[in-house]
Amino acid sequence: MRLIRLFQILVAALALTTGFAAVSAPARADAPEQLQFSATTLDGRDIAGASYAGKPAVFWFWAPWCPFCNQEGPFVGKVAAQHPGVPFVGVASRSDAGAMNDFVNKYGLDFPQIDDSSGEIWGKFGVTWQPAFAFVSSSGNVDMVKFGDLLTEDQLNDRVAALH
Repeated sequence: MRLIRLFQILVAALALTTGFAAVSAPARADAPEQLQFSATTLDGRDIAGASYAGKPAVFWFWAPWCPFCNQEGPFVGKVAAQHPGVPFVGVASRSDAGAMNDFVNKYGLDFPQIDDSSGEIWGKFGVTWQPAFAFVSSSGNVDMVKFGDLLTEDQLNDRVAALH
């Protein structure tokens, strides 16, 4: 019995130190359907969408070859830095990890970037083209701004400020 308990404690400690526990934890009941996902960031960290439930967050859907995403890249990072109380998450797709990492490095994007090569998360949010933004309120409402309604830096800043 002691050996089993010791094993359970070691597994729990390993899960907590690696972040595995957050991903394997049951989804929060108050998390919107769009946030019911587990993924891996471009730098290999696990990320759970449900961890953003109950607080404001911004999800930016992009592809590295997209001219509009390249237009937004410099100011998305800037706006994210100006609002440290609102987490930003990039959701990259439609390319390979090398090109995605080059894009992140080119624009100095200092917030989590998900490798959504499968398009699963894009599908959850109803994104069919990039760029797109999902503004998640603390109450769980998800307001989408999709391709065709491109945002300027000022508009993005205003939208994020309204989430506080």
